[in-house]
Amino acid sequence: MYVKLESTNIEHLSFLKNNLRAFYNKNILKWQYCTNQKRHSNLYLLKLNNEFCASQGMIPIQLVSENKSRLTVKSESSFLLPKYRGKGLFEDLYSYNIEKSTQDKAELIWGFTPASKVWRKKLKFEVYNGIITETLLQLSANLAFKALFKENLSPKKIIKKSLYIGIKTLSNKKIPKVSKKNYAKEIDLTTKIDMNSIQKVYKNWKNNNLNLINIDLSPEYLIWRLINNPMLKYTVIGLYENEKLYGFGIVNSTTNYSYLVELIVENNENLNKGVYSLLQYWKNVNKSSHINYWASNQNEYSSKIRKILFELGAKQIINNDMNFVVKKTLHNTFNINDIKSFYITGLWTEGYVI
Repeated sequence: MYVKLESTNIEHLSFLKNNLRAFYNKNILKWQYCTNQKRHSNLYLLKLNNEFCASQGMIPIQLVSENKSRLTVKSESSFLLPKYRGKGLFEDLYSYNIEKSTQDKAELIWGFTPASKVWRKKLKFEVYNGIITETLLQLSANLAFKALFKENLSPKKIIKKSLYIGIKTLSNKKIPKVSKKNYAKEIDLTTKIDMNSIQKVYKNWKNNNLNLINIDLSPEYLIWRLINNPMLKYTVIGLYENEKLYGFGIVNSTTNYSYLVELIVENNENLNKGVYSLLQYWKNVNKSSHINYWASNQNEYSSKIRKILFELGAKQIINNDMNFVVKKTLHNTFNINDIKSFYITGLWTEGYVI
């Protein structure tokens, strides 16, 4: 029996807490899956022999390309109890969830998984391994040392990591200074003026990047994903030249280890100074020891940002645990030539780790 998630149902919550994420509560589940009850796309549980044995979620996300916003769903919260494996039960639940998303006229189903074979062979997805690169830049040796000694590490590991922090301090290049007419400052998306200014820049960026497939950064999405997020904190940083906003970055500022989850700059020619302004501002705020840009290594726009960070001394690591999977539905209108079209950033993740 397939059962649609009820965020207040104690049995549903217990199964998800015990098998997926211990921190789940009714508020998190409501935010993640139940914000729009009119949609069929949601998290569904499989109940067999009077017990829940599997889960599969589909989160509605608008993606935009060629200046058109289209409904897609992100595949999430996939789980099957070990004793039920090999019986085709998870595939049946997934097919049921695809049907529900198709009823909503979702055009694509996508997500990230370490289980590439399952999604390729059993669920018939296109699978792209190793396309996510984490570009990690150390911003503050002092904060890095403080965080290190808060960890429960052996003396040997502390010495090893301390040496690495010291090496990065010496090898990293200084963030180049930008002219006085360029600066960065925090933006408050709860104000109409700031939200409108962000939307204007985003509209110009879309016009300059019609071929990209990216998350639709609409006011509705930003309010849901950033402002109403029950677990994570985000800082939106505006990039200015002569008092005019030309770009913005979004930083997951929940912990000492921060993520640059989005960077939008109207014109590519301003990317360098935009990155430098943002980094200098974030470094001066003194909240993070590191900043990590988690993004596609196939997309030209995100690769330019990665290159700027790398030239400053950032370390780059391919994330092989989050392989990108995508499946077209019968409603698909995306013009997808290849994986390079997808501008994938930290905002494409569900929003807990990144």
